[in-house]
Amino acid sequence: MEIQIQTSHVHPSEKLIQFVEERVQKLEKLYRGAIKATIFLKTENAHKHKNKTVEILIHGSGKDLFASSKSNKFEMSVADTVAALRKQIQKVKS
Repeated sequence: MEIQIQTSHVHPSEKLIQFVEERVQKLEKLYRGAIKATIFLKTENAHKHKNKTVEILIHGSGKDLFASSKSNKFEMSVADTVAALRKQIQKVKS
């Protein structure tokens, strides 16, 4: 699966990029029809809590899946978004 990371108002570290890629690649094992994943990392209203937004769009051979999450850390937003996508994948499989 091809993984593309796009950012808005954020300069992610290599550690964060690696974390995102590892988490998203685990989804590929569950969703064999996954062709491409586009991940959006955004920081909005820097003075507010829960300003780290992660959106993940997975293009599949049968159906596209999308989820997003906000928190005060990108890692938490990634984990929440991946968990939401896992639920969607399970629904698609059944």
